[in-house]
Amino acid sequence: MEQDLPKILVVDDKAHIVRMMKEYLERNGYQVVTAGNGEEALVKAREENPDLILCDEEMPGMSGAEVLKRVRSGEAAFRMVPFIAVTVHAANQEWLDKWLFEADDYLTKPFGESEIVALVQKGLGR
Repeated sequence: MEQDLPKILVVDDKAHIVRMMKEYLERNGYQVVTAGNGEEALVKAREENPDLILCDEEMPGMSGAEVLKRVRSGEAAFRMVPFIAVTVHAANQEWLDKWLFEADDYLTKPFGESEIVALVQKGLGR
């Protein structure tokens, strides 16, 4: 049964955010794979073939913007995976212009369960 569920890759360096997103998504019928940083996200994306990526923008080491750049320029299988940026900067127009040029959508922190589920559904075309 689990293999039939859409697979979401959640990337954030804050463990409590990852746990919360995982709980919200699993409760709403999604399979969730997690990564705590950008490098791990790229490895998990190759191994797990997610249907959608939710990625924090500000992480130490590799930023979410760099993860997005590598996903979009990487293997053909990953170029079309919907990518939702997770940020606290959504009120900043410069940030929105930069991110939304490449990302499919964004989720503003703090967020609730209904917000994340609606964006994931939209990203998956449901």
